Amino acid sequence: MKIATWNINSINARLPALITYLDKEAPDFLCLQEIKCQDENFPLLDIKGAGYNALFAGQKSYNGVALLAKEALAKPLFSLPNAPDGGEQARFVSGVTQAGIRIISVYVPNGNPPLKDPTNTEKLKYKLAWFDALHSYLKGHADEPFIIGGDFNVIINDGDVYNPEAYRTNALMLPEVREKLADMVKDLQLTNAFKTLHPEAGNYSFWDYTMGAWQRNLGMLIDDIFLSPSLAERLKSAEVHKYMRGMDKASDHAPLMVELT
Repeated sequence: MKIATWNINSINARLPALITYLDKEAPDFLCLQEIKCQDENFPLLDIKGAGYNALFAGQKSYNGVALLAKEALAKPLFSLPNAPDGGEQARFVSGVTQAGIRIISVYVPNGNPPLKDPTNTEKLKYKLAWFDALHSYLKGHADEPFIIGGDFNVIINDGDVYNPEAYRTNALMLPEVREKLADMVKDLQLTNAFKTLHPEAGNYSFWDYTMGAWQRNLGMLIDDIFLSPSLAERLKSAEVHKYMRGMDKASDHAPLMVELT
């Protein structure tokens, strides 16, 4: 079973790349983030033409998540229960496979303040509260096998970014943000699939569009797939498909794929 996650940075702008990826890599499940379209503009016919079903929660111009699957998924859920904004921002979608595995796609808030108001901490508070809601939701499903993939907007270790000192005060690396994710992982005994197989520094999934970041490999690892305890022993391989970042009109993220036996 192959599961991938990809912050696609506009599904309609990246639709040809998405279809190419589905055809080449054939994931059984693909978690998408930042689809950046309302539900009525989701390219469902194209997705079905590629052989996939889709669950999606859209939002105009911002956010938006989707879950593509070769099979029909049961028990769909289109917003995070107890989200701090009542689910107004489209950041969560989940469904259950025929084998009873819950697949979840998340787009965790960034948390950094507005450029015009650098001392404003409201977005950071929202990020921390959103993590609390996610932790609570997953704990309520701790007795089920589940896979959660997405853009977590957390630089977990210093080796996961090209220049950690430049990000010390960034909401992707603040101690309280790292602690929220670490507490959730520890409490639920989750396995970070990619980092388990690739613990070395310098593995990235995101390269900004500025500074020639892609060409200079100025990246960071903020996309992850976590496995619940009963699935961890099935972990076979994990890879960032960097070639997708090198395509014309690419997303600033590359897909991360995990394979289970």
